[in-house]
Amino acid sequence: MADYAEIALTRSMSFLAETQAAISNNLANVDSTGYKRRVSQALPVSTGFASELGQRLGSVAYQERVDWSSGSLTPTGEPLHIALQGDGFLLVQNESGQQYLTRNGAMQVTPDGRLVNSVGEQFLDPDGAPISLSVDAGLPRAEIKIAPDGSIAVGDLSLGQLGLFAKPEGILTPVGQSRYRAPNNARPALAPDTRVSQSNLERSNVDALTEMVHMITVQRGFDASSRALMGLGNMKTQFIQAMNS
Repeated sequence: MADYAEIALTRSMSFLAETQAAISNNLANVDSTGYKRRVSQALPVSTGFASELGQRLGSVAYQERVDWSSGSLTPTGEPLHIALQGDGFLLVQNESGQQYLTRNGAMQVTPDGRLVNSVGEQFLDPDGAPISLSVDAGLPRAEIKIAPDGSIAVGDLSLGQLGLFAKPEGILTPVGQSRYRAPNNARPALAPDTRVSQSNLERSNVDALTEMVHMITVQRGFDASSRALMGLGNMKTQFIQAMNS
């Protein structure tokens, strides 16, 4: 019986350690624009065999899900900063053609007119093509206007349009920098209900106080499981010694 208890406690400690790592990652990104907090969850796993252990002691697997709730908007006064209102995403592409979904709307314009993020990936238009602002290098940034539908213009001169894309079916894979890879790297459909708010950025949806409370709770659970495991080990040792005396 002690063996079952030890296995169960070991599994619980492993789950709690993974949960603590997710909380730490959330806290590290509390100020990351467009970041979505990760939430741990336990999934039952079919053992696939009919041993006594498999029948009596179920197995669980650790998995993370993303909390897609919106973060608050922070006014920046920067014309190339945007926040998304709704469930949609922007789409960026790196030099090798890999595309990622993001809600981080901190945009920059390169000297040759490309609209990029902080790591140099280009923002894409509704057709999936990279956006280039084909105007003189002396473009007055303060006059750039980005409409709620993502249209970019200076006065009457249209400069392009940001693609606003819907969340695809399936699980999005976090890849860092508040970016996500779609299942099978498929391009998602457009999100007509998502709107753009210029000169704003969406804050992380992580609440530092809530995460700290979760961290303390998980740490206490881990400590309790560790003490219980040590106690079972001592009992087992004493039992063996008594049987051999």
